[in-house]
Amino acid sequence: MPLPPMAAARWARRITWALVLLGSATSVAGLARPALYRDNTLVTAGWFGNDLVTLAVAMPLLAWSCRVAHRSRRWTLVWLGLLDYVVYNFLFYLFGAALNAMFLAYEGLVVGGVAALILVLASLGVADLPVRLSSGVWQGSAVATGVLACGLGGLWIAQSLAFAIGGTLPAVVAATGHPTNVVAALDLGLVVTVMAVAAGLLWRRQPWGVVLAAMSHVKGVVYMMALAAASASAAAVGFADVGAQIPIWIAIGAVDAAVATALLRPTGLQRPGG
Repeated sequence: MPLPPMAAARWARRITWALVLLGSATSVAGLARPALYRDNTLVTAGWFGNDLVTLAVAMPLLAWSCRVAHRSRRWTLVWLGLLDYVVYNFLFYLFGAALNAMFLAYEGLVVGGVAALILVLASLGVADLPVRLSSGVWQGSAVATGVLACGLGGLWIAQSLAFAIGGTLPAVVAATGHPTNVVAALDLGLVVTVMAVAAGLLWRRQPWGVVLAAMSHVKGVVYMMALAAASASAAAVGFADVGAQIPIWIAIGAVDAAVATALLRPTGLQRPGG
C-alpha cells in the first residue's frame, strides 16, 4: 500500500531533524578534534573547511527549510537541495576519509539522507506540480544546467581517459593519496547524471526538470561554499595552488545561485488553487 503524501512528509521531517543533529555532531567533532582525521595534510585541511560550512550553513538551512517547507513548494525544493548536500557531502567522508571514529555517523547520514530524499519526493506530487516560468527561464536554466554538467563530466572523463591511455594519474588522486578517484566517481554518478537529465527535462518544460535542477543548484550553492572554505583551509597550511581555486568555486556557485533563484521565484511554483 503506497505511503500517503502527508505521512511521507512527516517521516521525512523526523529523519531530517535526526540528520541535522548527527551532521552537526560530526562537524563539531571534526572541528574540535583535528586528530580525528587520519588523512594527509591536504585532505585533513579540506575536512576542516568543509566541517565549518556544514555546521554554520548547511545544517541551519536544512533545519529551517524542513521547518517551513509546508508553507511553500519553493522551500520544499530547498529542503531537497540540502538533503542532496547531506548525501553527496557525507559520501566523501564515507569513502574518501581514512577510517575514523565517525564512520557509523557518516553511514547514518548517507542512508538517512537518501531515505529523506525519497520521502520528500514522494510527498511532492511532481507529476501534478503547477509550474509557471517564462520561456527564457526554462531555456536559460536548461542551458546553464547542461553546460555545468558537460563541463564537469568532460573534465573527469578526459582525466580518466588520459590515465587509461597514457597512465597519467589525475592530479586530485596524486594529491589526496586516494587509491581511486573518489571525486570523479561521485561527480559523474551523482552530479553530472542528475544535472544532464534535469537539463533535458527543463528544455522540454517538464516539472521533473524544475525539481531536479532546483535540487542540484541549491546543493551546488552550499557545496561551492564548502569547497571554497576547504580550499582556504588548505591554503592556510601551505597549499597555495589549492587556494587559487577559490575564484572557480565562487564563479560556479554564482551560476548555481542564479539558476536556483530563477527556478524558485515566487511566481514559478504555485500551490494548488493559487
